[in-house]
Order: sequence, then structure tokens, then C-alpha cells
Amino acid sequence: MFSTIRSKFYCFYVLIALFLACIMTIVLQSNLKSISTNEILLEEFRYIQNYSRLIHLLQKERGLTANYFSNRTAENKVNLENARSNTDEQLGIFANTLDASDTTSQITQIRNQADQGKSVPSSTTKEYSLIIYRLIRAFSSNSFIENFHHTPQYLIVENLISTREHLGKLRAYITTLLNNKNASEQDSLYIDSENSYYLAAKENLLSILNQEYPGITQEITRSNHIKNAEKFVQTYSETKVTNLSPNEWFRLSTQAMDYYLSVQNNLNSLIEEKLTQNIKSSKTTALLASTATILAITLSFIFFVKYLNLFSSRILALDTKMKSILSTNNYQIEIYDTNKDEISEISNSLNTLLKFTNSLIEEKDLLASRDKLTNLYNRHKFSSLFHLELDRYKRHGTTFSICIFDIDFFKKINDVHGHAVGDEVLVKLSSVISQHIRANDVFARWGGEEFVLLLPSTTIHSALIFAEKIREIVEKISFTRNFNITISIGVTEVTQDDTQDSLIIRADEALYESKRTGRNKVTPK
Repeated sequence: MFSTIRSKFYCFYVLIALFLACIMTIVLQSNLKSISTNEILLEEFRYIQNYSRLIHLLQKERGLTANYFSNRTAENKVNLENARSNTDEQLGIFANTLDASDTTSQITQIRNQADQGKSVPSSTTKEYSLIIYRLIRAFSSNSFIENFHHTPQYLIVENLISTREHLGKLRAYITTLLNNKNASEQDSLYIDSENSYYLAAKENLLSILNQEYPGITQEITRSNHIKNAEKFVQTYSETKVTNLSPNEWFRLSTQAMDYYLSVQNNLNSLIEEKLTQNIKSSKTTALLASTATILAITLSFIFFVKYLNLFSSRILALDTKMKSILSTNNYQIEIYDTNKDEISEISNSLNTLLKFTNSLIEEKDLLASRDKLTNLYNRHKFSSLFHLELDRYKRHGTTFSICIFDIDFFKKINDVHGHAVGDEVLVKLSSVISQHIRANDVFARWGGEEFVLLLPSTTIHSALIFAEKIREIVEKISFTRNFNITISIGVTEVTQDDTQDSLIIRADEALYESKRTGRNKVTPK
């Protein structure tokens, strides 16, 4: 009887110590993962800062190019040469991570054509804008910032860059028009269109920014630099008459763009400070968890040795199983003990804990792979499935195609009917299309109103037929507010040299072509 009481005493304390060790191990693993994640995010964010600076310098060079070739003064020439030097220096940072040689070649060609008088200012501006557009598009799928893509700060940075880009285009085009009194009506209309894009981008930026940094949102709203530039554009758009000289307009618009840049610099400091603080906090917690884990394991070992004298073989088996579970993180393993004593009770308790832990992990894995609104695969899950399909293609030559599509004028739906109806559109569209795809097709929400379909064992010819079918089905969907929608689709087929980024970019360019040429259509590339 004494032995039984003593064994229960040892068993109780061993169970408590092991339980604490398990909990502390999970806490420690969680904090180590948090440290690693935040360090990666910090590294990616610093890459974003350099990437954003490259875009900013190209925007500045574009504006100074328009200003100089419309007004060839010595001061403007010096400013342009300095801007080009800064751009080249920034390009050097991306020598191993960006297709820098191709981008540099394009920029050199634009400069040479402009210097030799082989292109008009408006054409030069458009060429610069195309390079910047490509960089911004590549920015959203850049593998070097894969983790940062999933943070709210990424959306803020992306929309801030987009807002600056539209304002930068206005700066360049209006500068050209002010220096060219014979500008065409089409050029003037382009100002109206670009101003609409700018105001929409700014509104979207403020909406997203207000969720995380309401104080900065108010500062942008109150900024006189931005108000002055917007007021001038509005007046110029309405009357095409201005008292400002090209240089004065260039100075005014540059002040607004520099203000946006100062906002981004301020955000950069806040974001970097937060990430640094997260790393420091996780390290402190990890240190405490490590100490608690060591203490719990030490206590467990003391009682374990005593308990081993009574039930050595069974305890050894139990210990081996537990070590296997902790080393492999396989919480599906169960510990069986058919005896009706203290050891069997411990086994049953541990099984309960393991099942609970495993259910939490499975639930976490499920949530991590699905879009919360549509229940489609999210971008992260799509990427992992894509790489499996790409590996299969490169090993066995089994081709596949990609379709990217988004809802035409989706912002208008949100503006007119509200975001609840917009969500209904996304959910119903996802449900309807899911009913018409094959079991092995991969359907994912790429972001916002944009979706992607991976079609295994499908040539581009078959993919085009399928995409056209989907487009027609979507046209017929009706919603509670009695309206219909259309989608624009880009389709492409994999090649031997493709990566996920290159395939997505090519499909995205086809999508852009569908939108550019009228929407509600399918375009291959």
C-alpha cells in the first residue's frame, strides 16, 4: 500500500511537470517562430524601403526629364543629371535581386532617345511610366517580400506608392503641356483621366491608412502642399488656363510628392520600430519560457527517476513516446497503456492533451490555407500547390495553364451598393465558379476582387475555352440588388523557363490587356 501511495505521489508530480514542460515548449517554439518571422519581416521591409526608393527616384527622374526637355536651362540640366546618377546608384542595390540589367537597359534607351531628340516629351514620360508600372506590378508578387505581403502595412505601402505614381504622372504631363501650347486635346483629356485615378488611389490609401494610423491620415488630409497641388490640377482640368509657369507648377507638385514621401518615411520608422520591438519582446518571452521549460524538465526528471524504480519499463516506454512526439511535433500519436493504474491514467491524460493540441494545429493549418470571406484557397496555399504542379511539369512534362481574372468596376459596386453587397458578390462569384471547375483545379483568391485558377493538364487552347465559359456564366449571375457583373480574364500556359512569378506576371499582363481593350473578355498571352 505504501508503494501505491508513493507511486501516486510521484505520478501526480511527474504529470504536472511534464504538462508544464509541454506547455512551455509550445510557448518557446511559438516565440522562436515569432522571432524568426519578425526578423524576416524586418529584412523584407528594409528591402521594400530600397524598392520604394527606386520607384521614387524613377518618378523624380521622369518629372525632371519632362521639365528639362520642355525648358532646357542649365539648372534643369544639372538637376536631371543628378537624378539620373541617384537612380543608377539605387539600381545597383538590386543587382542580384531584380532584373536590373533589363531595367537599366530600358532606362538607358529612354535617356538616349530623349537626349538625341528622337522622342517627344509626352512619349518619354509614358516610357518612364511603363517601367514604373512594371516595377509596381512586380512589387505585389516579389518573392523577396513574400511574408510582408500578408501584413496590413504592405497594403499601406503599396497604396502609398500607387498614389505617388499617379501624382507623379500628373506632374510630368502637366509640365509638358505648360511648356507646349500646341498640346493636343487628347493630352488634356489624359490629365482628367489621370487626376481621377490619383483621387481614387488617394481615397483608397486614406481608407486603409486610417485603420492603422488615423493620426497620419489626418495629417495628409490637412496638408497644404497636397491641397495646393490638387487645387491647381482641378483648376487646370476645368479651364486649361493657369497663371503658373512650368517651373512653378513643377515646384508645387514636387512639394506634394515630397510630402507623400515624408509620410512614407515616417511610416517606415514606425513600422521598423514596431518590428524591432516585437523581436525584442519575443526574445524576452523566449528566455523566460526556456527557463521555465528547463525548470519543469528538471523537476520532471527528479520525480521520473524515483518513479522509475517502481515502473521502469513502462515509464521508459512512455518517455520514449513523449520524446518522439516532441521531436517530430507529430501530435497524432497516441500512448496506449491497458493497465488500470497510475501509469495508464497518465497515458489517458496525455492522450487528451495530444488530441487537443493536434486539433488546434489542424484548425490552424486549415485557417492558414483559406480565405476567410470566400473560403477559397488563399495566396499562400496557392503558391505551395503551384510549386507542386510546376515540379510535376518539369519532371514529367505535364503542361498546365493559369487564368487570372478580376471583377470589372468592382469599386463602383462597393461605392454604389456598399461593402456588404461587394462581399456578397465575391462570395457568390466564388461559389458559382467553384461548381464549374474540376476536382483537381486550384481556385484561389489572389487579393481584393482578383482571383486565380490553376488548370492542371490543360493547354492554353483548352484554358481559353474554359475561361470563355466562366466569363459567360458570370454574366448571368444575378444579385439581390438586381445587377449583373462581368469579369476580365488573362490566360497563359507554362513554359520550361517559368517560375510562379513569371507565369503570374504574364497572366496579369494578359488580364491588363483585357481591361485595356474593353473588359468582359478573355486575352491569352
